[in-house]
Amino acid sequence: MPNKINVRITKHAVERLLERRPMWYQKISGEIVANTIVNVIRSGRCLERKERSGDDEEISQRFSTKKYTVCCTKENDTLIVTTMMNTKEMTEEYRKTLKFFSEESPHKEAMIIVSNPVKQIESWMKEWVQKGKDMEKQVVPGP
Repeated sequence: MPNKINVRITKHAVERLLERRPMWYQKISGEIVANTIVNVIRSGRCLERKERSGDDEEISQRFSTKKYTVCCTKENDTLIVTTMMNTKEMTEEYRKTLKFFSEESPHKEAMIIVSNPVKQIESWMKEWVQKGKDMEKQVVPGP
């Protein structure tokens, strides 16, 4: 049986995705945002970094596809998605590191569960629009 990983998406990550949204989407919903993040985690190349601070160990993982890079912090069996970036905008040094040191995603076969409700993601999207981000035609209003 494949392992199970929980994903918690932060408001910051949703806002960064909306800023870097693909232009070909006519509409974007909370479900599309969650699926985009899950697909990058599942199919992207993974760079993992461990930092020790006393007895604590913090594990950060970056998953990169050709289009997006998702930055996460790992806590037990939960990935907390902190931000998203366009991979093409990353530094040349990062892309070289990705090319030579990354591995296939350890969650390729995992059952990935997004713990955020779609309505929560959509409310963050609405907030972002109301801040004047010129996205009114892109965001699908919730029921």
